[in-house]
Amino acid sequence: ALSTTSWNAWRAYDRGHEALTRWELDAAASAFREATRLDPEYAHAHLWLAQVLAWAPEPPAAAWQAAATRSAALARRLAPREAIMARALAALAEGRFAE
Repeated sequence: ALSTTSWNAWRAYDRGHEALTRWELDAAASAFREATRLDPEYAHAHLWLAQVLAWAPEPPAAAWQAAATRSAALARRLAPREAIMARALAALAEGRFAE
C-alpha cells in the first residue's frame, strides 16, 4: 500500500481499510475515492475502491467499471496477486467472463 508519496492519500486509504474491518462499505468507498482523488496514480486505492463497489448490494455500474478499469491500467504498480485481482475486477465490471 506504499504506492503513493502522498501522506493524505495514504491516510484516506488507511481509513478505507479501517471502515472495511467494520464492513462499512459506503465509508470505505468514500475513503478510497478520496485517496484516488488525492493521488490519481494510487493503484491500491483504485483496486480497493473497485472491490468495495463490487461488494455493494447494488453496485453503481459506471463508478465500479471506472475504478476497476483504472486499477487494471495501473496493475504494473501492484504486486502480482493484486494485479491479477485488478484485471479480474475489470473483466467482471465489463462483463467479460466465461458463461
